[in-house]
Amino acid sequence: MSTYRDWEVQKELSKRGDSNSRVDIMKKKDTDDFIVRKVIHGIDQPLYQAIFTREMRALYKLNKCKTILHGENCILVSGLCGTAG
Repeated sequence: MSTYRDWEVQKELSKRGDSNSRVDIMKKKDTDDFIVRKVIHGIDQPLYQAIFTREMRALYKLNKCKTILHGENCILVSGLCGTAG
């Protein structure tokens, strides 16, 4: 299992804004594996906990959606699956 030290930031996709979060593309050292990481600062506050919960529900629904093509290097959204909580 990899740890945080195994990954390095390749590109900042979103700076810390109104949602108090930032999004980065991360690359695993010594491989060509990539992930997207979102950091929510102040997660101990109820507002940011609610944002996190809503986003997790949305990701759960997207992962089950049949109109999304999951490829090895990309995700293609071809339709809507509904709304998240």
